[in-house]
Amino acid sequence: MLFGLTPDALLLVSLTALLVGVAKAGFGGGVGVIATPLVALAMPVPEAAALMLPVLIGADIFNVGQYRRNLSAPDLRLLLPASVVGVIAGALTFDALTDHERALKAAVGALALAFVAWRLIAHR
Repeated sequence: MLFGLTPDALLLVSLTALLVGVAKAGFGGGVGVIATPLVALAMPVPEAAALMLPVLIGADIFNVGQYRRNLSAPDLRLLLPASVVGVIAGALTFDALTDHERALKAAVGALALAFVAWRLIAHR
């Protein structure tokens, strides 16, 4: 077992990392939003989040490097405070539900479904 993962879990994590790469490269649209929920099918949510975080951060760093010339200060002023609020809300929710795996999985799934619904509604 590599990294303590079963072969099935390792395959799922590898495919999810590929999915994140494709999505972050601009080919997958909002498909990357299901990355952590997919990995959470193979392992507990805290471990799935810890495993996917470096992959997602790495992809974001690459994207910032690619698109830094297209920076929009007004958009950044709008997005940055909302991002901070979202990170704080996510951290507090994660902390409150860490000992309740089923509720944490439900919250992650609900968030993923909310993102999908938002993408569908926003692109009509």
